Amino acid sequence: MRIGSICTDTIDLDEVQWLLDAGEPPAQIALRIGRSASTIEQAARRHRRAAMAATFGRERRWAEGRRAA
Repeated sequence: MRIGSICTDTIDLDEVQWLLDAGEPPAQIALRIGRSASTIEQAARRHRRAAMAATFGRERRWAEGRRAA
């Protein structure tokens, strides 16, 4: 953990991928691991997992659209 960092633990992207492969919806995965879809999307982009980033990006945009409506 870095001093001053808001991220105190890591996201296990292998676990996230396993849950996606098992058919778990992205919103449920985010709730299960206690992170937002946006945070998971950013972590996936940093680790060059484009398909996972796109999945959580769609989830984030959908949620933002629902809040705006």
